[in-house]
Amino acid sequence: MMEGRADSQVLGASVSAYLHSVEAELATIPRSDRRDARAAVEDHLRESIAKGASASEAIRDTGSPRTVAGPYLQAYEDRTGRRAEPPFLTPARVVQLIALALVVAGILVAFLLPGGVSVDGSGRVRSTYLLPQYGPGILVPFLIPLAAAAIPLLAGLWRRTRSHWRLFAVPGALVLTGFAVVASASVGWYFAPAAVAALVAAALPGRPRIAAGDRAVVTAEG
Repeated sequence: MMEGRADSQVLGASVSAYLHSVEAELATIPRSDRRDARAAVEDHLRESIAKGASASEAIRDTGSPRTVAGPYLQAYEDRTGRRAEPPFLTPARVVQLIALALVVAGILVAFLLPGGVSVDGSGRVRSTYLLPQYGPGILVPFLIPLAAAAIPLLAGLWRRTRSHWRLFAVPGALVLTGFAVVASASVGWYFAPAAVAALVAAALPGRPRIAAGDRAVVTAEG
């Protein structure tokens, strides 16, 4: 174990970090497959460095961790008939779905509950509702929290943006929180639970992590 760690230090921290990133991209396949893939990529990097390339040049020429992991994921799928991609409904996306449901609930509450009272010409007090009071145009502001909660989920459906889900989830959570704060004098509090759920979803990992026992292997190998 110590020899592998020392040898990794010779390769350099950037190579070790790169190899770990490659293995993280392979988190959905068994540990033995990840170790084989890591060993193959490491051998390739060693050969490049031995031929005179710097660590950064070897990494650049090898490709991004996601690109390198692709053929190994495909090989696993071809061999086993199982999908190597993480499921759509990760814990983060389940919480994001809850956030979207809470946004929809907040919109319904905002329109169904009276927003105030008015006194008509005869002196009678009547409850006022958003839609009759402001007309269809009042629907437009509510598209903001709806989009903030829905866009991260839509990004997770598209394969090209799935790995960058957090790039949509974090801004969405912040926009939703901002809407709840700015509109707190009226309907903002209806969206506070959704904002909390969106913030929790953005903080959760968007893809499976390497298990603790497997990280020990990563450490031992580099």
